[in-house]
Amino acid sequence: LRIVRGAPAPTEQAGAVDSLTGLLDRSGFARAYRAAIVARVPPAPMSLAVVDVDGLDELLARHGPEIADRAIVRLGEVLARFCPREGLARWSGGEFAILFAGSDSERARFLIAQGLSDLGREGLRLAGGAEVQITFSAGVSDVEGHPTVQEAMASADRFLNRAKTLGGNHVLGGRPTGVFFLETG
Repeated sequence: LRIVRGAPAPTEQAGAVDSLTGLLDRSGFARAYRAAIVARVPPAPMSLAVVDVDGLDELLARHGPEIADRAIVRLGEVLARFCPREGLARWSGGEFAILFAGSDSERARFLIAQGLSDLGREGLRLAGGAEVQITFSAGVSDVEGHPTVQEAMASADRFLNRAKTLGGNHVLGGRPTGVFFLETG
């Protein structure tokens, strides 16, 4: 065994941090997920959430990339207030992945809804003082039975897609006993 002192932490390695938000990127999150799975002692709960800015394409088309980027950064900042940074990543575009070690999907859904309830009320101030309302949708899934990050993301994505088809501004989640949802707006 060789110990290398001064080696960069995983979030400092090239390609592990999203340049816009400063959060983990997809590869950094995948490493964090694998580490959490290895460290997990069943039956300790663990869940994964996917949170997405509603109407990001419309926001981009109407107000331009600067405002869309500000919405993404704002969502990342709000998520960082109540999510462990080592389990929070910008997955792609306006989509974020969150790993909740020690929380089942019902608890994670509650935390997301509670933590993000103010985001829609805060809005995003534009030049000239106008304000754009931002909402989000989220899908949450228990990690049990999903040994890879791709499988867990696919499960959470199914709930996210259902939340979007309900018109957005919903947090949906699931566990083996069924589906539950919470309207945030």
